[in-house]
Amino acid sequence: MTTSPWTRRARAALSFGRRGLRLSWTLLWPFLLAVSLALGFVLVAAWGFGDLQSYRAWQAEHHAHFLVWRLCLYTGLVVLWWPTRRRALKVAEQRGRIYRCEVLAILVVGLFELRNAGVL
Repeated sequence: MTTSPWTRRARAALSFGRRGLRLSWTLLWPFLLAVSLALGFVLVAAWGFGDLQSYRAWQAEHHAHFLVWRLCLYTGLVVLWWPTRRRALKVAEQRGRIYRCEVLAILVVGLFELRNAGVL
C-alpha cells in the first residue's frame, strides 16, 4: 500500500523532529496570540467597566465614534488594496475570481455594518 505525498508531508510535519516543531510553532503562535489578546481584552474590560452591561452601554454611547473608526479602517484597506489589485489583475488568468472575492468582501463588510446599525 502506497501513501500519498500529502500523507507523507502531514506525517513529517507532525513528527517531533526539528522541522515538525518549527511547523507546529508556525501554526500555533497566531492562535496563542489571539487567545492572549482576547483574554487581555476581557480582563481590561472587566477591570474598567465592572460588568458586561456597563461595557455594552458604553459601546452603545460611542457607536458613532466606532463607525468613524471603522470607515477610516475600510478606507485604508481600499487604498492599500488598489495597487495590489492592479498587479493581481495583470497576472491573473481568471479575473472573475478576483472580482468575486472583492464583491464577497464588500458584502460581508456591508452585512456586518448593517447588523451593527441594528437594521438586520
